[in-house]
Amino acid sequence: MMNEFREKGLSKEEISHRLQAFRKRDVPWRDGRVFSYVYHAGDDVEEVAKMAYNEYLSENGLDVTAFPSLMEMENQIMGMCRWLLRGDAHVSGSFTSGGTESLLLAAKTARDYAQHKHPHIAQPEVIMAETIHSSLFKACNYFQLKPILVPAREDHKVYAEDMAKYITPNTILLAASAPSYAYGVYDDIEEIGKLAAEHQLLFHVDACIGGFIGSLNRLNGWQQPDFDFSVPGITSISMDLHKYGYTPKGASVLLYKTEEIRRHQYYVCNEWTGYTVVNPTMLSSKSGGPIAAAWAVMNYLGLDRYKSMARETMHAVETLKNGIENIKGLTLIGSQLTSLICFTSSRINIYDLADELKTRKWVVNLQFSHSRVPANIHMSVTYQHIHKVSEFLYDLEESVKQVSKRVLPKLMDMATLKTANAMAGNMSADMMAQFAPMLGIKDGQLPDKMAVINQLLNDLPKEMSKELLLRFMGDLYAAHAPKS
Repeated sequence: MMNEFREKGLSKEEISHRLQAFRKRDVPWRDGRVFSYVYHAGDDVEEVAKMAYNEYLSENGLDVTAFPSLMEMENQIMGMCRWLLRGDAHVSGSFTSGGTESLLLAAKTARDYAQHKHPHIAQPEVIMAETIHSSLFKACNYFQLKPILVPAREDHKVYAEDMAKYITPNTILLAASAPSYAYGVYDDIEEIGKLAAEHQLLFHVDACIGGFIGSLNRLNGWQQPDFDFSVPGITSISMDLHKYGYTPKGASVLLYKTEEIRRHQYYVCNEWTGYTVVNPTMLSSKSGGPIAAAWAVMNYLGLDRYKSMARETMHAVETLKNGIENIKGLTLIGSQLTSLICFTSSRINIYDLADELKTRKWVVNLQFSHSRVPANIHMSVTYQHIHKVSEFLYDLEESVKQVSKRVLPKLMDMATLKTANAMAGNMSADMMAQFAPMLGIKDGQLPDKMAVINQLLNDLPKEMSKELLLRFMGDLYAAHAPKS
């Protein structure tokens, strides 16, 4: 086997050169043309974040008795977030690596709390909005909890009276979104809070995407539902800081109504032969960089600038939504109250439209069809987009015109569904994997044009599309030696 290590290291200059070369195929997020993944508040904010991150790059959050500065910064972050979410003095929480860890911990805490309070429950159930973030599905999978999905109504909202139908003696947690990522809709939070209190159940609100900007919108007088600790019955809330708090990845918080609940999040190990381990979150060793950077950015921006940024962002959202509604063939989906935009079309191929936008250097997210909702395009509008609104609307309208002229996508809509059904009945996953090169998938690389692949993934049975995605991910992550 060849040596996977270089005999001699590279210079700092060469390292920098190669890092720049690696990112050539990455999305160009700095120019405000990417509507997901990165939340950028300006070069000055990035400089402050990098300074603080680098200062604490090597400090280890494993043991805050060794690094009490990290504990002090985290406690101050919790204080700011508690205030934003209108929590009282009893509200406490933890800094996590992101929304996924926050939701994993919310589920784990509910499980352990139930084991303590109701040890007779053998198969704990989590009743959750079908539009809840995928991380809660992952949490149920990891912690052997049974997910019970409550269908959303035609307004894409999950209501308390519908959720009530699913409560059983095995229920340990209710979960809803403020708002849902996919459609930007607030679930029936206040009434679900009453339901949770009535049945003495824990109730988690996933406000990862909307908690920060939603709180700022409230302070700015923007009309929206209450979703925070001012609502009776809510026992925990997750809120990402690396989204509309504009801190670097990964930074999220998970806050609990009481310390009695939060203690079930912690893990202590004194059975092994080494030092006693006390972990408040899932990770043990972790860089102090994200905590320091989050603290620095939140203190650098301050409430006034945060409120101003939120105002400008929401004005951009209003302009974008009005513009999209005025483009013939496009239809908005979901709420008018959030910074998330979702739209579809019954006249043109939505997958082809996403490809056309990509050729014009815009990056948007595709969401496959679900229940009554057709496949659609999703955009998270942030502060970096406020000066790109007119340019995007112009390119979107031109893209719609271009796609409307094409006959192929309309034929493809019919053909791919028939092909997918035939594949589902006659092709194994191995055969599908062999079919991949015909779609332009080769050596772990996807083609520039994704319309056909996306439509097939949408139309295939979920189990088959899952298998294909697993195989593709396996091909992507294949160890190889560094290039000379």
